[in-house]
Formats: sequence, C-alpha cells, structure tokens
Amino acid sequence: MNANAPEGRNNRPVKLTNNIVPDQMPDWSPNGKQIVFQRGPDSGPSEIFKMNSDGTHRRNLTEDPSTDLDPSFSPDGTRIAFDSNRDGDREIWKMHSDGSHPVNLTKNIDNADIIDANPSWQPIP
Repeated sequence: MNANAPEGRNNRPVKLTNNIVPDQMPDWSPNGKQIVFQRGPDSGPSEIFKMNSDGTHRRNLTEDPSTDLDPSFSPDGTRIAFDSNRDGDREIWKMHSDGSHPVNLTKNIDNADIIDANPSWQPIP
C-alpha cells in the first residue's frame, strides 16, 4: 500500500506494507495518526487491519472466518464501519476502533439479492 504522507521525502508516496496478499481500501483516521485497511482476499477471507500512519503496529481487527471489507473511520475516530458476510449475507457492521464490539447495523434476512456495502460516515455537524 502506498500513501501520500507528509513524512515522505518531497511528499512522495511511501510504501507502508509489503505483502503478497493485497492491502487495499485505506481510510485515514480523522487525526491522521492511523490508517484502517482491508487485507485480502487471497486464499482466505479479507480482514480489516489498522496501523499507524508510518506503517508500524499493524493489527488485525476482525480475525473472523468471514469476509470483512471496506473499512471507514467514524468522524471522531472511535468507531469503524465495514461490510461483512459474517451472518450469511453482506451487511454493514460497526465496531470500536480497537476491533471490539462488532454490531450488525443492517440485518437483512438471508436475501442474497440485497447487498449492503461500502459504508461511509457523515461528518459531525
């Protein structure tokens, strides 16, 4: 994953991860100190990771056998929205920014025709 960060020389992209599995869908925390991103898919399901903006302290937040995608920080940085198929179909979930307390927000009833995906937060007025 490359990201433009003030830490890069001449504000050039800085490589933050180096994996065979794709790291994608990054979202910067509101204070700019952390990045949440999706790792995968590869041979297993995608997971949601968080790291410091310099690429250090990468941590898997979801560690779930289902597919977790499209993370997005809340405007205050305390929550992360994402989509997941952990209840059988693709739904919007939220969790604390440390990965704890995942909650299903959409709760569709096993309908493969309905896909809830790509969550985004509204700014706090």
